[in-house]
Amino acid sequence: DQNLKGDICLSVQKLAKQMSLVVKDVNILARVIKDDIPRSIQVNTDHIEDKIAEASKDVKTCFELMESKLKVTELDLSMKITMVEGNLGQKIDANSTRLSSVEETLAGLLKVQQEQNETNKALTDFLISNKGEGSG
Repeated sequence: DQNLKGDICLSVQKLAKQMSLVVKDVNILARVIKDDIPRSIQVNTDHIEDKIAEASKDVKTCFELMESKLKVTELDLSMKITMVEGNLGQKIDANSTRLSSVEETLAGLLKVQQEQNETNKALTDFLISNKGEGSG
């Protein structure tokens, strides 16, 4: 009976020691979890923030590149428009000069025609007046 009590006591002591070790392990584990999880979350948060910052830089660079290309295109179009305007201006000036020349030629022809008409009228008048004298 005494041996049985001793064995039970010894078993209870061993169990108490094991329970104490388990409690220590649980406390250590709890501390690790308490420390590591927030640190892990912070590391992940920092990583995500870095990725977002990187993506923002990429987007900004992309927009700057697009803006630069648009400026180049705008400048190119502006130069082409100026060239076309210049060419049109030259063509308009050339056509205007030709038109003036045609107008001068037409005015000259009109003057010649009027002179011809006057000559014809004078000739007709002369012939009519001579016809009258010749028949008498």
